[in-house]
Amino acid sequence: MSRLTTELHRLYHTDSPDRARALRLEVAAPADWTALGAVWRGVQADLGLPAPAIAVSGTDGLQLWFSLTQPVTVAQAQDFLAGLRARYLPELPASRLRLQVENTTPAVPAQDMASGNWSAFVAP
Repeated sequence: MSRLTTELHRLYHTDSPDRARALRLEVAAPADWTALGAVWRGVQADLGLPAPAIAVSGTDGLQLWFSLTQPVTVAQAQDFLAGLRARYLPELPASRLRLQVENTTPAVPAQDMASGNWSAFVAP
């Protein structure tokens, strides 16, 4: 296993389907750092959280990845993401927002087979 794979597994994987180790918030169609940057700055300044990782989706979005020290229930993770949306992105149409709870190693980096583009973390 490569070092990248080992670290991604350590940070994001959980063996329980009803628990999550990572949360992903994506703004897409089109990608918009102005909107996502407000969340990135807000979770640090307002909530005292560490900076979430920043990724490009490889298709049409920018993402924030929140890695959790301990797994939480999927319901808790979904509530947190919904709270972020309500607080920082209330004007953003739901069609441009993707909220995802992750309990397996993320497919970043990975190549999108349709476009040939790659997803990638661009900031830790």
